[in-house]
Amino acid sequence: MIPPMNHVIDYAHSQYKSDWIDVFLWAKCRFFIGANSGPVLLPNIFGVPSIMTNCFPLFSRTWSNDLFIPKKNIVFTGQNRFLSFRENLSSPIVYIFKEVSINAMGYVLVDNSPKELDEIVTEMIEILDNKLSCSTFDNYLQNQFDDLEVNIDYTGQKVQGNSRIGNKFIHRYQNLLS
Repeated sequence: MIPPMNHVIDYAHSQYKSDWIDVFLWAKCRFFIGANSGPVLLPNIFGVPSIMTNCFPLFSRTWSNDLFIPKKNIVFTGQNRFLSFRENLSSPIVYIFKEVSINAMGYVLVDNSPKELDEIVTEMIEILDNKLSCSTFDNYLQNQFDDLEVNIDYTGQKVQGNSRIGNKFIHRYQNLLS
């Protein structure tokens, strides 16, 4: 639950929650923030952009032209380091959706920090207000990430989402591109 604060309604725990209002909010919000589970893709049906946070597995980023940030990759408990994006995407863990299974393999998922969440929301607002300017280096990092993300899924098909990884996130973790 969200603690009470001015100008905030904890809709999920309010007396107003209903299926009809869920759909109305997805259709009328400026943008939507969600995770892999839940309705993160539904607002796109109405042309509403989405931010997917704590995205895992990494190949599950959205197919829409929105924003996402993955869980801080994975910390391998035997070596205490983040796996690179390439290691993450080329390992069997990329197809595992249950955290308990990941933990049993010796890995620990790390959720996005409040700072990372704030940065991705700010980026979306800047996009919607036409105030985001991506540098050549921003686009280079995005392309480096996109080049890594083409995978073969469990059906043997190549897969790659279209959403853009958050600028500040990819800058902070650019060392994981190698």
